[in-house]
Parts: sequence; structure tokens; C-alpha cells
Amino acid sequence: MKLHVTRQVKAVLEEDKGLDKHYVTDKLSYFEKAKTNREALMLSSFLDREGRKMLANRLKMNERDLTGFYQIVEQSYWW
Repeated sequence: MKLHVTRQVKAVLEEDKGLDKHYVTDKLSYFEKAKTNREALMLSSFLDREGRKMLANRLKMNERDLTGFYQIVEQSYWW
């Protein structure tokens, strides 16, 4: 079963009609390793500003809080 965050990221990527199908498939493949929504949310940091805004809306989060989450993850983890 896909994680909630993974489903929402997929919806965001599919909503952007200009994205190549291979790009979407490639990005979604990263989420196969995620075991929790938190891990999936960390993996979604590749989204641009518009994508993050769309994801925040879908997750019923404040966009600023989502950006703060990404900043904390970036400072805490070595990619």
C-alpha cells in the first residue's frame, strides 16, 4: 500500500501537465524505499516552489511549515 504522502506527491506531479512521463516515473521510484510518511515527505524535497505549495495544500499544511520541515531535514541529514 502506498503511503499517503507518496499518493499526494504523485497527484502533484500528474497535475502538472508539462512534465514528461519518464520524469514522473523516475521521481516516484524514489518513494519505493520510504517506509513512513515522514520519510516520503523528506524525499519530496525535490519539488519546486509551486509543487511544494500544491503538496502543502493537499496535506492540509501551511506552506511555510513544509518549507521549514525541508530546511530542518537539509541541515540534519547527509544526502
